[in-house]
Amino acid sequence: MFDKFSEQARRIVVAAQVQARLLAHDYVGAEHFLLAVLRDCERDGSSPLAQALARLGIEPAAAIRRLPLTPGPSGQPEMARLPFTREAKDVLAQSLSESKTAQQIAPEHLLLAVLTVGSLHPDTKLAESIVAANLSYPDLSRALRSPVDPGDRTDPD
Repeated sequence: MFDKFSEQARRIVVAAQVQARLLAHDYVGAEHFLLAVLRDCERDGSSPLAQALARLGIEPAAAIRRLPLTPGPSGQPEMARLPFTREAKDVLAQSLSESKTAQQIAPEHLLLAVLTVGSLHPDTKLAESIVAANLSYPDLSRALRSPVDPGDRTDPD
């Protein structure tokens, strides 16, 4: 399945696992994908997804601070492999649908999949995190389709 993922999308999947561990969670949930995507956009502000978020007025670092993700209990046993929740597996499957005509699944497809899965499970930590990050599928989809405004670019001089 991961052969269809771009290198950047693969890094996000791994980063979601890292974020789950850092939060001392004993699972990888769809909310960890959201956190990993936002951290990736924070790191690389020039990516198409980061630019789309900027057009929506969403600053990744600020969105991350608003996420209602609390650390799990300390002292949890170190698990070699954290299990993916049903929602996380749904995000991976949905990302295939989101990529439609693209040759590879990109980070934007993962985030669109997160938003889709979150809408199907309104009473979850994922849905709460999406609201906290001020994200919506229609807005993000529109921002990804809209051309970059040359006036938005800063001149290096």
